[in-house]
Amino acid sequence: AQVGSRGGRVSHYSKHARTILVVDDNEVAAEALGRLLELRGHEVTTAYSGHEAVGKARAIRPQIIILDIGLPDIDGYEVVRILREEKNYSPTLIALTGYGQIEDKERALAAGFHLHLTKPVALKEVEEAFQKVPHVV
Repeated sequence: AQVGSRGGRVSHYSKHARTILVVDDNEVAAEALGRLLELRGHEVTTAYSGHEAVGKARAIRPQIIILDIGLPDIDGYEVVRILREEKNYSPTLIALTGYGQIEDKERALAAGFHLHLTKPVALKEVEEAFQKVPHVV
């Protein structure tokens, strides 16, 4: 095990370990989800705004981005639009939002998200979402 980007112990022995960027303007929620994912062996980085998410995604190129739609500067839809324009990089994008109606899910998928999760989200739901995305399994 080695020290992760946020100081937690990270196990690299799990064959399902992923590099993950968790983006939420609620820092406590982002850190909590990040910590749970680290305990499962993933390497996690957090961001708290859209611009920070784009910068960190470009720098570390995580395999999965769990992205809150309601961010203070640019929303998650804009972050997805920007990242979709990146050449040779196509992370799995999972929307994480308090809006859980059918039309909210459809809008997220139409915007380029692979999956849509509604807050509050349990670790089990996140892990199940990873299994639903073919190139992440």
